[in-house]
Amino acid sequence: MKKIICLLVILISIIAIVFITKKDVKSEYEILNNKKDYIKVNIPKDNSFKYINYKELSQKLKLTSVIYIGRNDDQASRDSINQLQKASDETGIDTIYYIDIRQVKKNKLKKVLRNNIYYPSLIISKNGKIKNYIYQKNKKYKKMSKTEKTKLKETYVKAIDSTIICNTEEPDC
Repeated sequence: MKKIICLLVILISIIAIVFITKKDVKSEYEILNNKKDYIKVNIPKDNSFKYINYKELSQKLKLTSVIYIGRNDDQASRDSINQLQKASDETGIDTIYYIDIRQVKKNKLKKVLRNNIYYPSLIISKNGKIKNYIYQKNKKYKKMSKTEKTKLKETYVKAIDSTIICNTEEPDC
C-alpha cells in the first residue's frame, strides 16, 4: 500500500511539473504589461500561438507552417506579436509556431533557415520551402505609429493569405 501511495505522489508531482513548466506565449508576454516602459500586449486566451523548440522548428520548416521568432522583453517583438495576433484573427489561421530567440543559438537558426536571423521575424514555409521571411532589423526600436501597425498587420495578412490560405490565382500557390 505504501508503494502505491508513493507511486501516486510521484505521478501527481510529475503531472504538476508538466503543467507548471508548460510555456504559454500569452502569459509570457502579458506578464510584462504592468512593467514600466513595456508595450502592452493583449493575446486572447484562445490564441493561435504554440511554443516550439529548435528540433520542432526544423520539422515545421519541412511542412507548411507559420513561425514567429521573438522574445517577450523586446519592444519590437511585443508590438509585432500584437499585429500578428490580429492578422491571425483576420485570416483564421489555426496555429502560429512561436520560438523564443533566447532558447536557440542564432548560428543554429541561421544554419536551418539559411539566412541571417533577425527578430521579430515571421517565417512562412510551404511544402518545405521558405516562401516569406518578414523581419525587423532596427537596432534602436521606436514604438510603431498606428499607421505602421496597420501596415505591418496587412503585410502579415497578405503573406499568410498568399502562402497558406492561397486566395490567389498564382500557379505556385
